[in-house]
Order: sequence, then structure tokens, then C-alpha cells
Amino acid sequence: MQKQQSTAVTAITALALLALAACGTETSSTTTTGASGEDASVRESALTGVRWNVESVTVGGRRTAGVAGTSLEFGDTTQATLATGCDEYEVDVSVADDTVTVGKKRMTATADCVLNLDALNEALDAAFAGKLTSKVTGDRLTLTSSDGDVLALTSGPPAPLTGTKWTVNALASDGSAARLPAGTDGSASFTLAADGSVRGNLGCNGFSARAKVSGDTLTFSRVISTKMACTGPRAAVEKHLLKVLRGKVTYEVNHGGLWLTGADGGLAALPATTA
Repeated sequence: MQKQQSTAVTAITALALLALAACGTETSSTTTTGASGEDASVRESALTGVRWNVESVTVGGRRTAGVAGTSLEFGDTTQATLATGCDEYEVDVSVADDTVTVGKKRMTATADCVLNLDALNEALDAAFAGKLTSKVTGDRLTLTSSDGDVLALTSGPPAPLTGTKWTVNALASDGSAARLPAGTDGSASFTLAADGSVRGNLGCNGFSARAKVSGDTLTFSRVISTKMACTGPRAAVEKHLLKVLRGKVTYEVNHGGLWLTGADGGLAALPATTA
């Protein structure tokens, strides 16, 4: 992370998840479309020097939606860095035209994986292996294996803090993060308007509040919510958000994700268009 943050934020960045998406496939191609709209062979320069953020990974026909903070970066045509959600690897690669050949991986950092994160870690590790066909179109990259496994990535800029509908996809406490409980994916979201008003859903009840932005800090006013009775997992999500969205919290927007860290916990969220 570029900005000074707490250990909790680092944990969220490494571990935050989106819900599993429906099964799907991607098709491979050997061309890339440049700014002029003309097709050309994928060149080394199209891949290197760019932080590619994982949008989805498909292995064996099973597609998992993107992971906040998970990324792939080609330092040059021989080395890449893969952050999988649990671990970070330095990877030997060979890039020639539209083919990326993935070699040995060396783990350089690791985190404790919880609540199904091991499976995602393994899927990303499996998808980024062997010979892959690359396709770059604008700010999008796909890497496809001969078996049809696909890594879909984007280099697009982070969504703005204000005006974006943020969908909560992970909760953090005690220095670790985990995806939302089963059955609650997409239930919690919020939007911070330019005038400081905040509206959204806590996982069960709708809410409104105000937040003042100062540097890397958000200061929330008292949350006002509807009074629907909540039980089970949705009640647990709501209880956690109410602890986070109060008083001063540290925020960071990076690689398309938003991370909030307060005294009593944290959360990670992605723009609704990618959640």
C-alpha cells in the first residue's frame, strides 16, 4: 500500500473478497486494439509496467468474481508479481508476442486465509500457470490457457470516493478479514455524496448519515436507520457496519477498492459495477 495504514487495512487489502459469480467462460484472441482502433499483435510493452487488477478468475468452468487488492504486475518480460488474496509471489515469466509462459513461483509474503479464501488462492495460482494467450484491449487484459481457464484483469483507475455506490464485500476485526456470511453478499452498500451525505443499506436496514472528509480520514455523524427487525447473518453484518461507520475512520481508495478502518473494526468494498 502506498499510504501509511494500519495492520488491519493491510489484512483487508490482502483478503477482501467478492461473492462467487455464476459460471462463465472467456474466449482467447491473439490481437490487441490500440487507441487507433487497429488490431495488432500483443507487444511486450502492453503488459509490462502496469498493475493489472484481477476482475475474475475462471478455472474448470467455475468463475469467481474479482478480488479487491489482488493483482498481477509484469516488471519486465522475465519477472511478474502475483498477489492472490492470501499470498504474494515473484514469478518467472517469458513474454513473446501474445504468449506468456509462466515458470517458477517464489512466495514473498503470506497471510492467514480464512473462510474460503484458500480456494480462491488456489484458483488464481492454477490459472496463472503454463502457457497463456494474452489479449489486451484498452485497459483490459485476459490470459487464457489451452484448457480454457481465464484470468480477466483491468488497469482502470480507482473509482472516486464520492459519487460511487460501494458494495461491502469483506469485514475485518482483530487484524484479520473475512468475506461476508453466506446469503448476505450484496446486502450492504453505501454512497458518499459530494455534499457529505451518506445513504445506503447496513445489510438489513436502510440508513443515512453525514461524513466529513479530511485527508485520509472520514468523520461520521450518528447513523439514522430504519427499524426493521433483523436476525441471523444479516443482523451480524449490520452490527459490524454500525461499529465501523461511526466517528473517525481511516479510508483508502486503491485499485478499485475502498477500505475503511476504525477503532472497532474495518470493511472493504468495491464499486457496485464490479461487485
